[in-house]
Amino acid sequence: MAQVYISSARKDLDLARRIAEALKAEGLSASCGADGGDAQEGGADMDAAKAVLVLWTPNAVGGDGGVASERVAREAEEARRRAVLVAARAGGARAPFAFQRTPAADLEGWSGDRDANAWRVLVERLRAVTGEA
Repeated sequence: MAQVYISSARKDLDLARRIAEALKAEGLSASCGADGGDAQEGGADMDAAKAVLVLWTPNAVGGDGGVASERVAREAEEARRRAVLVAARAGGARAPFAFQRTPAADLEGWSGDRDANAWRVLVERLRAVTGEA
């Protein structure tokens, strides 16, 4: 099983896969969940993961600061309950109000550069949660 489960809206699956590949290069295994996928399989992957990375994007967060993707919100809530929640944001999105206390790495404009400051912050947070520091 993967160390990191990436929760994202279906429309952000390409971004989630790019992040998973970059995490692999960092020595962290990752699996991607997306809206509309097999919820039971995603649930098992998420339950086995040491960290859950939630991607807050306009596809996951509604324009009014609410939630556009109920699945992402449920997965974020479960990860927070288990104390394994790590967050990132892109596309100018802010986390829904209920999750704004969790710091989110700002991947706005991230091109895959593993030396980018925001990427390094995200990897450090994931390593801390997974115990892979």
